[in-house]
Amino acid sequence: MRINSAYKKIIEETMERYGIHDHRLEMGGKHAHLLFSHDGRSHKVTIPGSPSDSQRGLKNFACDLRRRIVGMSVAASGQANDEEILPDAELLSKVRQRLYANPPMQATERDFQAHKLLSGHFRSAVDIGQDAHADHPATWGVERLERLVCLGLAEGDGQGRYRKMGGTRQ
Repeated sequence: MRINSAYKKIIEETMERYGIHDHRLEMGGKHAHLLFSHDGRSHKVTIPGSPSDSQRGLKNFACDLRRRIVGMSVAASGQANDEEILPDAELLSKVRQRLYANPPMQATERDFQAHKLLSGHFRSAVDIGQDAHADHPATWGVERLERLVCLGLAEGDGQGRYRKMGGTRQ
């Protein structure tokens, strides 16, 4: 059984992001498995491989793997993961310039979908993009959320965090 190269890429990027260098792929009965060590414990994650997994499978797998690793970190430390990743300042600037030069006139279905991901508290555009299962969470988050700011449906803090309009002050 071969492992799809897209799954391998997700594994490598995720392992690199969380600093997990002790990992390997192993073939199982019907599915391949990702084996790795984290915080002194061994873990095993099944890698999807059937044709039905091709549509949402990559995004679901990436999200599940991130949540599994972050969940292990939270359980090991006994506290929430405080790591916040903000989008690049240059990306923010470029998107703002483009949108304010040619502002959106009305919200689209995609805008409303992005709006549903917001809360009353500021959150990083990257975190929101990850919740949306975007291929490029930072770019997706900034593009969508700056549109919402232009439409008056959200507010940003200028550093890449967004919330619903009229949210609670922090």
